[in-house]
Amino acid sequence: MDAAAPLPFVWNGEAMVPPPGFSRRCDEAFVIGQRYVLTEVQERSAKSHAQFFAIVNEAFANLSEADAARFPSATILRKHCLIRAGFCDVQETACKFKTEAVRLAATIQATAAMLEDYVIVTVRGKVVTSYRAKSMKLPAMDKATFQDAKDKCLAILGEMLGVDPMALSRRAEAA
Repeated sequence: MDAAAPLPFVWNGEAMVPPPGFSRRCDEAFVIGQRYVLTEVQERSAKSHAQFFAIVNEAFANLSEADAARFPSATILRKHCLIRAGFCDVQETACKFKTEAVRLAATIQATAAMLEDYVIVTVRGKVVTSYRAKSMKLPAMDKATFQDAKDKCLAILGEMLGVDPMALSRRAEAA
């Protein structure tokens, strides 16, 4: 079963039953008689999700010249905000020499650029630390985590642009 595509079920008082149209996927994903553990996934609001991405796009369109040079796309801007807000995976690598750490940092940056990914890399002494934004896809970020990330990213965008984050929201809704 594809972890990126959770299956919906309805509790009928006796069993979890897939809604019409999902039985075939359940037959492909599950074995009759095998035990499975269900975990509730709080559904996120599609409106809130769309609003967040619209605000990021609006912020991107209103970046200063210096910030526009740093963030070539709205996706890169969003990933930067997620990292600054702490919604990232962190990897530390200790090297034998500082020169080795500098080379490793450059390699990580170059590889990320080739993959069209965004990573923040720091070197402190002989330690290289890389930060990659967490995915905001539904299986990766539940409703509460998404809302927390959204709020913190909006605050960062508001700070970058010198505006109230809700002003960004109103502009995005008007667009």
